[in-house]
Amino acid sequence: MLTRTASSEWSRLIASLDVNTHGVTVVVGAQAVRLADSLQGSGVHPIAGASDEVVVCAAEEGYDLESATPASTGLPDDSADLVVLAHAWSGRTDVEPALVEAVRIARPGAAVVVCELDVGRILRSRPAQYPSVLLYTAEPAAAALVMDQHPDPGLLELTAVRAGIREGEVTRFERTVRQAPVDEYLADVAVRGWRGADVVDAAEADAVLARLEPIVSRLARDGVYTETEPWVVVRGWV
Repeated sequence: MLTRTASSEWSRLIASLDVNTHGVTVVVGAQAVRLADSLQGSGVHPIAGASDEVVVCAAEEGYDLESATPASTGLPDDSADLVVLAHAWSGRTDVEPALVEAVRIARPGAAVVVCELDVGRILRSRPAQYPSVLLYTAEPAAAALVMDQHPDPGLLELTAVRAGIREGEVTRFERTVRQAPVDEYLADVAVRGWRGADVVDAAEADAVLARLEPIVSRLARDGVYTETEPWVVVRGWV
C-alpha cells in the first residue's frame, strides 16, 4: 500500500526546534491546512480559523481569514507565538513579502520557521539518492520550472535576515514523499510524476521511467521503496 508523507515527520520537526507550540501558531503557505493538521502531535492547538494559504491554530476560535494571503494575513501585529511558512511564495523571487508579514504578526521573542524544498541538492545528487534527478537531468525544462518555483536556501536565509528574523539557524530535513512496494511505487510515479513533470510529454516520461525501474528495484528493502526529498529549515526569532 502506497503511503504519503507521515504527519509525524512534521510534528517531530517542530518539536525538535525548541519553539513555543502552546500559544497561537500561524501556518502559512500551500497546503497550510494539511500542514497545520499534521502539527497537532507537536502540541500545536487545533485549527481555529483557516483560508487556503493561512491557518491559525489557537485555543479559541474566531479568526476571520477568508481573504488572507501569505503576504497579507489580516492578523493583528504581535499576535502569533509561532509562525511556520512552507511554500508561502509563488516563486523564487517572491519570498520577501511573506517573511515581512510573518515578522509583523509575530510577537517579540516569537519563532519563525521557514521550510522549503532544496532543489539545488536534488540537482547535485545521484538517482540512487533522489530519483527525481533523472527527470531534471533528461529534461532541462522541468528542472528550470522547479528551480523557478522554489527559492534556494541561501536566498531564504538572506531574505529572513533582511525581514528582521534574527539568530537564524539552518537545518536539513528528509521528507518522505512515497513509500510502497516497487510495482506500486513505479505505477504512482507513472501517474503523478515528480515536480515539474507536467512539462514533459508521454514518450519522455516513459524513457525516464524505464531508467528508474532498475534503480528502485536494487535499492528497495524487502521489496518496498521509500522516496524522500531534501528540505531546508530556517528557524529564527523576532
